[in-house]
Amino acid sequence: MDIGNRLKQIRIHKGLSGEALELLSGVSQSTISRIELNKTSPSIATLEQLCNALEINIRDLLDDEELSPEIIKLISISKKLNKKDLIRFNELINKFNEFIEQLNSWR
Repeated sequence: MDIGNRLKQIRIHKGLSGEALELLSGVSQSTISRIELNKTSPSIATLEQLCNALEINIRDLLDDEELSPEIIKLISISKKLNKKDLIRFNELINKFNEFIEQLNSWR
């Protein structure tokens, strides 16, 4: 199951509307909706906000996906970054995702 579907499943299971999750997390309802519909990939910072509001761990959100030790290490490192470095880290991940999407579109 992908992140968007898992987020929606957990939100509904906890009895929260998109609006309620917005109030608890500080993430806009439109962003939550786009994530749940898999129209955007959330940054690590956004995932942390959502997970904190849902009182879950990021791994709970990625429950059905196998996380390599390298990914777990990256998540752990990202939690220790200051805001400026976290923004740079997220930008790097977003650029990498764009690159992968571009490669996939050529296939």
